Amino acid sequence: MRVIRDFFVYLQFMKQSRIILILLSICILSYFTSCRQDTVQEGIIDTATLVAFTSEALLLEAYTEELSSRQPDSAEYFAKTGYDSLYSKYGITPEDYDSSMRYYYINEPDNLKEVYGRVTERLRMFNDNSHTKL
Repeated sequence: MRVIRDFFVYLQFMKQSRIILILLSICILSYFTSCRQDTVQEGIIDTATLVAFTSEALLLEAYTEELSSRQPDSAEYFAKTGYDSLYSKYGITPEDYDSSMRYYYINEPDNLKEVYGRVTERLRMFNDNSHTKL
C-alpha cells in the first residue's frame, strides 16, 4: 500500500513540477518578448535626430533658394558648405539620411508621418518666432 501511495505522491509531484515548468517557461518567454526595445536597426537615424536634421535642412534649402536669386555663385557655395556642416553636426551621411527615409517609408510609415508632422511644427514655430523678432 505504501508503494502505491508513494507512487501517487510522485505523480502528483510530477504534475506540479510540469505545471511549474510550463508556467516558468511562459513567464520567461513573455519577459523576453515584452522587453523588446523599440529601437530601429543599426545605421538608421532615430526619429528625433531625423526631425531636427530635416527641419534644419529645409531651412537651409529655403535660404539657399532665396540667396540664389540674388547671388547664384554664393548660393551654390553656401549650400555645399551648409549641408556639409549639417551632416557633420548630426554625425550622419547623405546615404544614412536616404536609407533612413526609405526605411521609415517602407517599414514604419506611421513614424514617418509623425516625423513630418513634427518637422512642420518646428518650421511653424521658427516662422512665428522670426516674424515676432522683426
